[in-house]
Amino acid sequence: PLHYVQNDRVIGLIRDIERADADLRHYETDPETRYRIFREALAQNAYGTASIEGNPLTLEEVESLLVKAPTPDNTIEPDEREILNFARFMEEIDRRPVPRTVDDIVTMHEQHFQGVLEKRGRLKERPNFIGRRADHKVVYVPSRPEEVPPELQAALDWLHEAPEHPLVKATVFFHEFQSIHPFPDGNGRLGRLLFMLYLYHEGYTGIRYAPIDYTVNRDRDDYWHMLDEGRRHDWDRTPWVQYNLTLLGEAYRTALDRFLFQRRLPATLNERQRRIAEWFATMNRGAPERRMKLADVHAAFPYAARRTLTKDLRVLVDAGVLEKEGELKGTRYRMTRTSP
Repeated sequence: PLHYVQNDRVIGLIRDIERADADLRHYETDPETRYRIFREALAQNAYGTASIEGNPLTLEEVESLLVKAPTPDNTIEPDEREILNFARFMEEIDRRPVPRTVDDIVTMHEQHFQGVLEKRGRLKERPNFIGRRADHKVVYVPSRPEEVPPELQAALDWLHEAPEHPLVKATVFFHEFQSIHPFPDGNGRLGRLLFMLYLYHEGYTGIRYAPIDYTVNRDRDDYWHMLDEGRRHDWDRTPWVQYNLTLLGEAYRTALDRFLFQRRLPATLNERQRRIAEWFATMNRGAPERRMKLADVHAAFPYAARRTLTKDLRVLVDAGVLEKEGELKGTRYRMTRTSP
């Protein structure tokens, strides 16, 4: 049963997301900046959705991998292949159709987990379960294998035909997909991909810039709890709808902040200096009082020489983007309180 209540809070969240998506689509900026923000969200989402499921790569390693952009082949480790497959999907999202049948879902699973999962492109043949990682306790037993095809097709039909709002449908469908758990592995990652794919083709193209999976990963304990909460109380999905739309709205606000930040940076900065400024801004959001050493910057931008980075930091200080504290080996940098 796909039950939920579209209360005032849900309506308000929908309104906020619609406004944010429209702002992202119509924000006046150059193509290079727009693509740069897309790539930042791409890296964070690739890291986030994989990390939720146990991929050990750090965000810095994911960013480095995407910069190198190797062609997926047999020499690439599965953990890296997973990131590259996600990146390719998001780069081509406008050409990827939303699945309508169970066979479409199976094909998507097979393609997306090429070189990642051994049992890809095959529905589960044995019962599986959803457990709580902290104490390895089973919290939910999904649909039996023989129930998967009819239940999954019914969910797809509802997604495409129900009159509900697209944001609600995407959120409820994701919950139903996780409750069915149609594959031996990859259900969470594929479900989150379907969530973005559906909304993109429903006109929410700003979702490409929103770090939704990165936001979920930072909140993963509550994420698992709220997924479970949606299966209680006669399967009332209202708490899950409110929670997921709240996270989506937060991701959209992050994307808007990035566009605004880029717009306020001095036009004289080069590409690398802009990326350094973005990195400082990202670190500042997580730890506003943290100061960075040259070594920290070099670790984030290992392809640039330390001498070059020193000059870049001087330019950013002169432009009022960064503040410099200390001298010589004690030099630290931080975002200025009045920076963009």
